[in-house]
Amino acid sequence: MAQSEEARLPNYSAQDVLDDATKRASVTRRFLEDNEIGRDDFLALLRAVKVQPADESHFDLNNDSLLTTAVLGIQEAVGLSKEDTAEGRDGKFGRNTLAAVREFLDRNKEQTVAAAALASLHASVERLQVKREVEGPLVSYRDVIQGQKENGITNQVIQDAEKECQTAVGQKGMEYMKLLDRSNLVKISQFVAQEVGIPASVILAAISRETGGKFQADLYGSGGELGMGQFMPKTWKNYIQKNPTFQRVMGMFTDQDPQTIGRARSIVADLLGSALFFKRAADRLGFSISNPPTHDEMVWVRFYYHVPGYAVAFRERRTDEYGQKAIAFYRDNEHKYKDFADRALGLHGRL
Repeated sequence: MAQSEEARLPNYSAQDVLDDATKRASVTRRFLEDNEIGRDDFLALLRAVKVQPADESHFDLNNDSLLTTAVLGIQEAVGLSKEDTAEGRDGKFGRNTLAAVREFLDRNKEQTVAAAALASLHASVERLQVKREVEGPLVSYRDVIQGQKENGITNQVIQDAEKECQTAVGQKGMEYMKLLDRSNLVKISQFVAQEVGIPASVILAAISRETGGKFQADLYGSGGELGMGQFMPKTWKNYIQKNPTFQRVMGMFTDQDPQTIGRARSIVADLLGSALFFKRAADRLGFSISNPPTHDEMVWVRFYYHVPGYAVAFRERRTDEYGQKAIAFYRDNEHKYKDFADRALGLHGRL
């Protein structure tokens, strides 16, 4: 007879999760804020999975205990395992829990009893999707200046690069094209790499990995990531739009204020954003990405691009609880980072 869930996971305790409610609620609020999920949307989600707060009229997202209890209720309702992990009932609402809610929604959409609640959540998710997609207008490129002509990046090159990829103004179903056959995409990547000071192979390997080889600028991740670089809204706002290099380079191509250029609105901006974040990774971790890069450098910057806090903690050899989680996370994902390094180095030799 199969072991019960309780027998397989004897150390799990919902009370232990609640005892750490402050930190867990902080993670939840950050995720909700990044994805523009407000109180009404969150309550609609609770109703959809039949989790009822003790007093809905006074439900407060800033109450750590109430929020963490509600998240635990959601995670139990949608069938997450009794584990204090990102894939289980950890009391933190993030991309894995949101994905589980959506799967729950799909599994139960035919149940009459839950129809009204599920319809409410569908409406909430649709509103969220609309909010996410309001990234501003597509970038209008002006006639290039002499300096750009010398670098070979003209409006025609940008337009052709858009068509080589699955972008808002490009074509769909372009997966069959090999990366290096996308000559205009490669040309822009090389230009961006020169401006930022990192190898073009790093940029191309990153956007290939983030989009599953589709180079799809309007690709949404389960946690609210968007674009070729799969950036969260707050990361894009704080580390890309405000970056002086981003503003300088985008200023070469458009009259639009660079701080208003959203994710997936410009293929140049998407490539530039990825390049700048890899440069930030190298600077934050204490080394420069050489040309050609080393395998070890590629592993580290990819780790940072994935989860910056864990990469820094691991690099600093922290031995506290967070440091131990960083080590465990790295070990779980090490093969992915090494695969990325192999891909980047392989591309570097062919560009």
